[in-house]
Amino acid sequence: MAAVSASDTSDLKAQLKTSQRLYKDQRYPAALSTLARLLEHVDAPSDLYDRGVKLLLDIVDDPRVAASLPVDSTRQRAMSQLLRAAFFARLYLARSDDLQALADDRRFGEKLPLLSALFLASRDGQPGPPKNTYAFRAAQIFLAHGRLVRAAAAFARAGDRAAADRCYEQLVSSPATAGRPSLGAYERALIHFQLAVHLLVDWDADHELVVYRGDANAVEIHRHAVAAQAILEQLADDFEARMQPERAIDVYCMLIALGRALGRFEHVAEGFVGCLRLLKQERLITATLHAYEDFLAYCTERTREHALAGQQAREAAEFLDACGLPWGDHYRARAAEYFEQATEDPRLDASRRESLLLHALSLWNGLGAARKAQAVLARLANEAPTERTTLAAHAGNEGGRRARYQRLANDYEQVLGPLHTPPAGSTASSSQAAAAAYDPSPWHEAPPSLADRTGELPVWNLDLYEWEDGGDPTIVAAALLCESKRPLLCRRYALRIGLLNALGPPWTDLHDPLQARLQQVDALSGLLTYEALRPLEVIYEAASLSGPFPTPSRENDPAWQTSLVAVDPSDPAAARALLLAPQPPDPSAPNAAFTIDGLLHPHARAALRRRIVLGLSRLPYRRALQCVLRGLTDPDVSVFAASLDALSHGRYIGSVSLLCRLLQDPKACGLGGSQLPAASLLDIRRVALVALSRTRDLRAYTVLLDVYRSEPEPLRSEAFHLLRYALASDANLVRPLLLRAAASNTPDTQALRTLVGE
Repeated sequence: MAAVSASDTSDLKAQLKTSQRLYKDQRYPAALSTLARLLEHVDAPSDLYDRGVKLLLDIVDDPRVAASLPVDSTRQRAMSQLLRAAFFARLYLARSDDLQALADDRRFGEKLPLLSALFLASRDGQPGPPKNTYAFRAAQIFLAHGRLVRAAAAFARAGDRAAADRCYEQLVSSPATAGRPSLGAYERALIHFQLAVHLLVDWDADHELVVYRGDANAVEIHRHAVAAQAILEQLADDFEARMQPERAIDVYCMLIALGRALGRFEHVAEGFVGCLRLLKQERLITATLHAYEDFLAYCTERTREHALAGQQAREAAEFLDACGLPWGDHYRARAAEYFEQATEDPRLDASRRESLLLHALSLWNGLGAARKAQAVLARLANEAPTERTTLAAHAGNEGGRRARYQRLANDYEQVLGPLHTPPAGSTASSSQAAAAAYDPSPWHEAPPSLADRTGELPVWNLDLYEWEDGGDPTIVAAALLCESKRPLLCRRYALRIGLLNALGPPWTDLHDPLQARLQQVDALSGLLTYEALRPLEVIYEAASLSGPFPTPSRENDPAWQTSLVAVDPSDPAAARALLLAPQPPDPSAPNAAFTIDGLLHPHARAALRRRIVLGLSRLPYRRALQCVLRGLTDPDVSVFAASLDALSHGRYIGSVSLLCRLLQDPKACGLGGSQLPAASLLDIRRVALVALSRTRDLRAYTVLLDVYRSEPEPLRSEAFHLLRYALASDANLVRPLLLRAAASNTPDTQALRTLVGE
């Protein structure tokens, strides 16, 4: 969102003054409605925005406001709205007195128990026994309301690991309830993951020192680790069988996280091997290099795994060679270094050290690093076994293998001169390092952009909360506001979501539930966080149902409840409730039934889907792309057009494989058929090209080059235009590709040579 201009700032100041005057005149609904419009401008200057929030808090805390309400059936609902608005305003301002009021005021705990528990769980610990801490109070509230995941986290924060483990055990063993969805295989694996980690370590009272508990809980840790591993392996196989490699990669990443947490190298290695296999199969170049870098770093932390690091670095070089990329020598040089470092393990026998040094020698010779090869030969002459077999000794092999290595080293010395003599007391490896200074090092140029990890997220720590909360936007907003380190813009959007769920009629003049829901969608997409995905997905699912919705009785209608927990949006009654949230019109207000029916109208539902799809383009996650692709099969043409726009403007990190399949054959992704004409399928392929270029991934750029060289118009011209733009914005990645392609003498390379020479 663009910054507020000077004229807009003047308008906002005028709105603030109007709100102050209306408050002074005791016109409370008008004052709150004006403030709500002011706080929609999340990019307003900080002093102006904060003054608006403080004024809002002053109004909702004023006892005269509650006293002005009529004594009728709507009074309780209106007072609940004021309390909810006060909660979110205090949470946003985060002043010490406001936070203390949230902790001590019993009204928040009684009327807003889940929101209050979220806040208490985020507070710093109190002195005294664990049962007196804020986190323990929060855990009890969560437990009373069936939020076992949240309760377990709060118990763990309070230092009561046994209670946390009981919550997770109860989740695994108990069936679904009205307030909690059924437990899927992925969620079951997450719970076993948490149990294994919780049983392994503990924290002291200051939440600083780790206390190892693995010896006492070894049997239980092993049981949960094995259960998690078995489920994850089965999930990965299922996702691969269903042609969903991206989700299988996510599962392998969780297996890596499990191994890291438990310190089990075999889990980490299995996860990396599976992850790398799929990444290379999908030719996701940047993601593959990221995985190799992580695996190499993990291996080199352990002396005995340097040989594996050398093997993996050599495979990385071969992968880059197969992709036609110029950075393979960088990994070959690292592989040689890893093989040499592996020989420093004192547990290795002489034959194994010789084998590792021969691997290093072969790599250095291939790189033309003669000095490094000479240093390795000197080590072989000193360290290799004299004879490997009795047959060699009988053959009169004068001195055996050492003599042969010494002769080769002498040949190098005649051409290059003697190696630099190291200082007294230095090792052979330091001699080799000193000698290496004579070699040119063009292979040390690393692939660019490896430090960019945009879009990578440890989602396994968030998905259990998401599963339990059921996509409730109020819970998401409160949880984000409790994290003071979140960006300011994210906190403002979270406040906006909270106020949209708090200030409805009679306090604001927004009687149209469709507009309220559209504003909520805008605020959710503005969060730019992973947590925003599930609420948007739930609303989209509810707005996608066809046909009329049933009208359940008012007392049993979840739409009239203050919180929607774990509802199934595929159920028409639940979908009706979701669409009527956050604040349905006052049932006693004129034309209330008309506004409700208007929201349930197919055109209103299409407007919601269209706004969600456009908002998802701001979230750089694979799941966002999945929902956008659903819009390409939407029966409403405006949703289809919005999906094309979202594809061309979003940056869907980690979705290169899916976008490539979409470009190659939209029908294979479930699109097309009798629903879309050929012209629309061409439009889908064109926006898929644009979306690929925005990922800034190596494979995406190679695909653009392939499209330019092999596809007919208009895709050919579109790919060339995108390559020109990519060369200007990401030259370190694109120029080597174009130079290599332009080196071939074919008719289609003249334009590439001209492009590189511009």
